Amino acid sequence: MLEEAVRRSGLPYNELAAAVREMAAAEGQSQIATDRSRVGHWINDGGRPQDPIPRYLAAILTKALSLTNPLTPADLGFKEPVLTQLGATPEEAHAYALTATTTDLRPGDIEDLDLVVHQFGALYSTKALGELWGEVDRCRKRAHSLLTHHRHTLREGRELTRLAGMLSVILAWIAHDLGEDELTRAYCDDAWAQGIEAEALDVCAWSEDVRCTHALYAGRPYDALAAATRGLSVAPAGNRVALRLTAQLARLNARLKNRSAFTDVMAQVRTHSDRLPLHRSGLFDLDAAVLASYEASSLIWLGDHREAVVAAEVAIGHYRAMPQPQLAPTRLAIAQLDLALAHTALGIPEQAVSAAREALGGGRIVDSVRRRSEHLEYRLRLRYPELRAVRDFGEELRDQLSRDVLAPPRPA
Repeated sequence: MLEEAVRRSGLPYNELAAAVREMAAAEGQSQIATDRSRVGHWINDGGRPQDPIPRYLAAILTKALSLTNPLTPADLGFKEPVLTQLGATPEEAHAYALTATTTDLRPGDIEDLDLVVHQFGALYSTKALGELWGEVDRCRKRAHSLLTHHRHTLREGRELTRLAGMLSVILAWIAHDLGEDELTRAYCDDAWAQGIEAEALDVCAWSEDVRCTHALYAGRPYDALAAATRGLSVAPAGNRVALRLTAQLARLNARLKNRSAFTDVMAQVRTHSDRLPLHRSGLFDLDAAVLASYEASSLIWLGDHREAVVAAEVAIGHYRAMPQPQLAPTRLAIAQLDLALAHTALGIPEQAVSAAREALGGGRIVDSVRRRSEHLEYRLRLRYPELRAVRDFGEELRDQLSRDVLAPPRPA
């Protein structure tokens, strides 16, 4: 007990004396040593249980119990630490450390959100947009609740914020596919803000990828160019979002009839394309099929329709070779519509109508497909107003576009 009492920093000396009295009585010492210097050395050096010094200390303190005044450190040759006199304790430091690691999150809360972000990205095109919105929106609200209504560590907060941003990117894509302009921009804004706070600039870049695509199909190429440039300014070097935004920049220059810039940027993109897989599904992936599709659209805008046919057919071939073609129905439909536009310009409307029917046969008529098909139908009517196949296609298109875009996609 004496050893414990001596080693407890800041223990009041009257308590220490009481402990010594108990120990001295138990050991029944008959000889009393009065060498206080040896006692002081024992205390200051830490002492060991096997040392005999505690017995001398017991004798001294037992004798001192008869004193009127309580014992002081000087009575034992022991100097109390300065910081202890100021009220500093190890317990206070331990409390600070505990505060830094205190969390109300359950094991798996963050990991579960991370998993669903990957799942939503990979299986995006296999779910009805209405169903998908409900699922992603619930997860986004869950992330918000964990951030605002639960205690968490700074590290956990940063990761939750990053995941919240990625969920908002997915919600922005759904809003884009539904043609919801204000909602798309709002979720892009939120994703950018979350990425900045989480110091996850790839989230910011992905938000600008959505904003760029949405503005392009909405007929605002300069807004799309601004978004691509902004995204590239923060995209981490070597990240696939950087290459995707570079490819976006190439087709935007084509859309703006800037042939030389398109050629330069597309050459830069091609230097990386050999390292890409031919086809890969998901919102956050990039493959050679996407680049071929981007090039087909670009060549149509530049008026190079024969080259556009080749690029569109390459993209279509890549998508059809996918183990699960239904995982990229929108990109496949866009490539088929680009092929139809090229055939229209080359004077073969029957092939144009055939390619367009294949594009609309996938059953997932998102806003970008609707806009592209309406443009195609306008070009066909402008050039071949008397052709029966063109009139029939116009009626079919109106029927297709009247269907509920929230309906589940048709099985492949």
